[in-house]
Amino acid sequence: MLPKIGTEQWDAEVEAFTKSTPEWRRNRAKELGYANANSYATKMNHYGVHLSKSQITPPITSDYKLPPDSSWEEHIRIIRDMEKLVDYHRKVPNEVTIKIDTDLPIALTEVADIHIGQPGVDYDSFEYDMNVIESEPGLYVNLGGDIHHNIIQASKIGSSHDQTPIPVQCGLTVLTVKKLIHKINTMRTGNHNAWTATLTGEDWTESLQSDTI
Repeated sequence: MLPKIGTEQWDAEVEAFTKSTPEWRRNRAKELGYANANSYATKMNHYGVHLSKSQITPPITSDYKLPPDSSWEEHIRIIRDMEKLVDYHRKVPNEVTIKIDTDLPIALTEVADIHIGQPGVDYDSFEYDMNVIESEPGLYVNLGGDIHHNIIQASKIGSSHDQTPIPVQCGLTVLTVKKLIHKINTMRTGNHNAWTATLTGEDWTESLQSDTI
């Protein structure tokens, strides 16, 4: 414990503390039974005893300066170069060129987000639309993502209880692709499809494309 205030021992303690180094304070704290040097210093400060200015560690300074901001033009140049680099690692191209060997008029329809298996899907309209695409000459389709509902994420499990079983969803999806095989221009994935790839490491939609188109 600290010496009694007003004694010679206290005066010696004050003089030693005000001129002390961090190492001395750590050792003195142990001698007096304090947890650490900060506890010891706090107690001394409580009695109005403080380190002399020469013993206080000055803040660390640095001559480092932030580099000047890059220009708008430099940002454009760099992001273009990065985009080119990223393109090499993409699974799909940015542009798709498709040639249809015909002199007759053609029509192109977009079909996506059917969500086979989700409650409320109008299967009468779905059946009609798929039959029209299959049978109408010159009518082609871009088949978009989320053809089947595929609720498999734990965070969305509440939406899974009333869906048609996923194997049935997948079965109808495969049969739909086979039905339209000669009419599909492109086939794309969606977030519901991607959940399987994220959780299992297998891109089911990509495999379907490779096997059928």
